[in-house]
Amino acid sequence: MSSFLRKIDHLDSYGRKISAFRLCAGSQPDDNKAPMHTHKQGQLVMPINGMMTCRVSDAIWLVPKHHAVWIPAHIPHTNTPSKGAEFCFVYIDDSRQEMPHSCRTLSISPMLREMLIYLSELPPEIKPDENLEKLIDVAFFQLVQMPAEKLSFPLPSEKRLKKIADALITTPSDRRTAEEWACDNAMSVRTFTRLVKSQTGMSFRDWRRQLHIIVALQRLSEHWSIQAISDELGYDSVSAFITMFKKELGKPPRQYLIENINK
Repeated sequence: MSSFLRKIDHLDSYGRKISAFRLCAGSQPDDNKAPMHTHKQGQLVMPINGMMTCRVSDAIWLVPKHHAVWIPAHIPHTNTPSKGAEFCFVYIDDSRQEMPHSCRTLSISPMLREMLIYLSELPPEIKPDENLEKLIDVAFFQLVQMPAEKLSFPLPSEKRLKKIADALITTPSDRRTAEEWACDNAMSVRTFTRLVKSQTGMSFRDWRRQLHIIVALQRLSEHWSIQAISDELGYDSVSAFITMFKKELGKPPRQYLIENINK
């Protein structure tokens, strides 16, 4: 078991039924990939700097700075922080029914972020008094109102689509059309497009674009150049990649890097 996972299990074991949160901040520059595992409580992972990638059975979730990924209790997952990332783990008791029953990336407001960081710095053995309980309640009230962000790549369960998803993840520059993918997998275009929509909730074009966003953000956190990212994703030009990125996330890659990934 990696040191990263041992640390997570140690935190999870502290869970209090009367309190909403158990938090810790830390970084894992090495040995930074936890194997698939579960928790007895719901887990919120919030990067303080850097980025986290979370993989569950049906999706890959990306978590940049100013965001957090919510993982309900007992859902197998693996978390992979970017090198040198620092983050908070937040454990939420099952009695808090307001939290979502499925994974998602949440936008985190500056006020909530500071409250979670403050809570993460408290010693594990501290007994919550009335004031701390009030702070936890306010933080939780804010958390359940945070909007979800489209920072995930759905992983289909259908055998043929799963094979296509694996191929796209391995080679994100693959520009085969829906017609070509359908033909290569012995399906009609109509069947292929219907399956993609039913399994991912997206059109094939949007599904592949979502993967490109995930890969682009991962590479930005690893300090790849914009040119190198554009090349890996198979864009004809850097400007075409920047246009796509800005359309999806509201700002060009370099600005997003400064505001959402770097310290």
